[in-house]
Amino acid sequence: MGGFTYKIGGGLESAGATIKILSSGEENKAVISAGASYYPWAKKKYGLDIGAGYNFKKATIITGWDVLQKWSPSCKVLGLLIVNFRF
Repeated sequence: MGGFTYKIGGGLESAGATIKILSSGEENKAVISAGASYYPWAKKKYGLDIGAGYNFKKATIITGWDVLQKWSPSCKVLGLLIVNFRF
């Protein structure tokens, strides 16, 4: 699954594109994820993350920890907030 990623409160350098492998593709179910991200405006351009979230009917929301970027999950609200929309 692909989508957008943004660290809450991080500014433009925290925005990027992400791809994820999810534990389930079923709708209305909690999931765990692993993925890679690209941050075009950041000094460190790449990230690898693990996370947990929820699959809705048309979107998935995941919060997680990026092991390369080392953003704290307690920073501001949730660390990383990944929203993927399905079309």
